[in-house]
Amino acid sequence: MPLASAPATTRSVGSFQGKKLFGNVVEAWEKREISKVLENRNPAHFEEFHVGDTIAVRTINPYTPNKMMTFAGICIAIRNGLLGKAFIVRNHVEGVGVEQQFAFYSPLLKGVQVVRRPAKRIRQRKLYHLRDAPPKATAVSVSEAELTRLPKQVDAPPVKPPARPRRQAAHAFRPP
Repeated sequence: MPLASAPATTRSVGSFQGKKLFGNVVEAWEKREISKVLENRNPAHFEEFHVGDTIAVRTINPYTPNKMMTFAGICIAIRNGLLGKAFIVRNHVEGVGVEQQFAFYSPLLKGVQVVRRPAKRIRQRKLYHLRDAPPKATAVSVSEAELTRLPKQVDAPPVKPPARPRRQAAHAFRPP
């Protein structure tokens, strides 16, 4: 039998039917988590980008959640996957090469804007050779006025109830 006429095999994807889960459990869970993130995301703040584009990424600062931070640079790689989809952005800051990796479906990611596209089409999927390039070739500076499609402020974080004090156990050691 020739190879062309062989039936194509498809991977089963998990699906929920009521409370029961059928098929690939991990993939079904990842798709469900991605849909939760995309429900809360404003699609106007996220532009489609490719490797080689100069992009600006706006995220919530994890150490001070009421502030936003912006990182601009050249996208040198995009790693595909479901929940593990990520991209790497590289820039030179004060003469030092800085790379940041961002998870595409992170709730801390608030917006991605394409600042510039390359003049020629990029044919490579990974631009790791830019790590060896001189800083002048890969340094990117973006003003706040250019970032028109990114959110300016953080949405109000959810209010957490105060933690209850923990009781000490009756058998706790007491010094004499």
